[in-house]
Amino acid sequence: MDERASDFARQPRALVVAAAGCGKTELLAKAVAACGSERQLVLTHTHAGVRVLRERLRELGVASQACRVETIDGFALRYAAGFPGVSQNRTPEPTAGCGWRQVRECCRRAFENRHVQHVFTRSYGGVFVDEYQDCTASQHKLLLRLAQLRPCRVVGDPLQGIFGFDRDDPLPDWPTEVTPEFKLLPALTEPHRWNREGTNRELGKWLTKVREVLQSGTGQVTLGNGAPVRWEQHSEPQTQAQVRSCFEAHRSCGPDRVVAVHNLAPQAHYLAKRLNGSYQSMEEVESKDLMKYCRRLEQASAMKRAACVVSAAAECIVSLPPQLRSISTALRQGRLPKKGKAVSECPELLVALNEVAQGTGFSKAAVCLDLIAQMPGVVLYRREPFRDLLKSCRLHDPAAGESLSKTAWRVRNSARRFGRCLPRRLVSRTLLVKGLEFDHAIVLDADGIEDAKNLYVALTRASKTLTVVSSTAALSATGTPAPRDNA
Repeated sequence: MDERASDFARQPRALVVAAAGCGKTELLAKAVAACGSERQLVLTHTHAGVRVLRERLRELGVASQACRVETIDGFALRYAAGFPGVSQNRTPEPTAGCGWRQVRECCRRAFENRHVQHVFTRSYGGVFVDEYQDCTASQHKLLLRLAQLRPCRVVGDPLQGIFGFDRDDPLPDWPTEVTPEFKLLPALTEPHRWNREGTNRELGKWLTKVREVLQSGTGQVTLGNGAPVRWEQHSEPQTQAQVRSCFEAHRSCGPDRVVAVHNLAPQAHYLAKRLNGSYQSMEEVESKDLMKYCRRLEQASAMKRAACVVSAAAECIVSLPPQLRSISTALRQGRLPKKGKAVSECPELLVALNEVAQGTGFSKAAVCLDLIAQMPGVVLYRREPFRDLLKSCRLHDPAAGESLSKTAWRVRNSARRFGRCLPRRLVSRTLLVKGLEFDHAIVLDADGIEDAKNLYVALTRASKTLTVVSSTAALSATGTPAPRDNA
C-alpha cells in the first residue's frame, strides 16, 4: 500500500477505483503523507467524511499544517465568498441544491482570475479528492478547473455513487466524462475492512460476490444458503422485528459502533424515537428542521414564541414528561400554567419561558432548552438539532442585525471545517453513512431499497456483523438512485 500511495502521490492527474472497504481512504491518506511538507488540499463530500480523513491523517503523523481537509462545497463557498468581486457570488448562506450549484459556479468563475489562481497555487501543492463517485456535474467541473492548476488525484467507486438526486445537477457519466480526464491506475480489490484482526473475513468474501451480482444488474442477493448474515424476517415495514434487532444489537455489542440503516428519513427518525433514545437519529447536512425551528421562533411573538421553544424541543425528545406536557398545553392556549406540578417542580423553566414571551432576543430560549434537557425523564433521540438550536439561540446577537436563521446556518457550516462526531449507536440513511465504517450494521426494510447502489452501500457498512431485516431472503435491486432529499 505504501508503494502504491507514493506512486499515486507522484501522479499529475490520477484516478483509483476501489470497492467498499478496500482502502480508498487509506490510500489517499498515505498519499498525502507521502507528499511531505508540500501542503495538500484534501476534499470530500460530508462532514463525517472530513472527520474520518482528519483522524486517519493524524494517525499517520501528518501535521495539520501539511494539509487542509474540508468538503468540496465548503471549499467552494470559502473561495466564492473570499473573492466576491470576481466570483459574483450572491449566495452567502446557501441551503437548497440550487444555492450550492450557484456557489460552485461562482467559485469556478473566480478561478478564471489570475490573482485567485496565484493565491491557490501558493497555498497548495496538490489536490486529493475522496469519494469522487459522489461529485455532481458542477462539482466535477470545478475540480477539473483545480486540476489545471495543481496535481489532482482522486479515489472513488461508481457502485457507491448515490448522490444523484438533483435532476438539475446529475452525476457525470464515469466512462465518458470522468475516466477520460484522469490516468486510471490499478483498482484496489483487497477487502481490508474485513481482513483485519477482530473483523469478519467471511463477510468480506460474501460482499465481494454481492458486488458482482449488483454490478451485473441481473441477479438477486440471497441472504440464505450459508451467507454470513443474520436475516430477520418481517411481513411489513416498521414492525417489531426492526425494533427488536436494534435493541438486541444495543445490548450485545458493548462499546462497538452500531448503525441501523433505513433508506427514508421519516422512518429513521420514527425508529430512533421508538428505540427510546438508545440510538440517535442522524441529521442531514442542511438540517432543514433546525432552520424550521429558527424561522418559527423568528416569526412568533409573546406566548407563541415560548410555545415554539417547547414545540421544537418536543420534536427531539422521546416523550414529554408530565410537567412539560402540561406546560405545552397551557402555552398552546396562550398562557403559562398557574398551578400543578409544573409550577412547583419547574419554576426556573416557567420564569425563563415568561422572559422568552416578553423579550425580543433568543438568549432566554437557550436557557429554556438547557433546563428542558436537564428535566427528569427527558431523553433526546435527535440530539444534533436540539444542541444546534440551543447553541444558535445562545450565540445570536441582536445588535449585529443577524437573523437567528443566519446564526444557525453559521453553526451548521462550522462542521464543514471541523467535521462531525458521531454517537456509537446511530439510526441513519445510506446518503448520510456512505464512506463510514461501523462494527455492526442493521439494514432495515432491505427489500424496500430499490436500487443497487444504495443497497450496496447499506450492506457494506459493517466490519464485524451484518443483520438484514426484510420480508424476503432474496433482495432484488437493479435500478438507479431515485431523487431524494440532500444529505
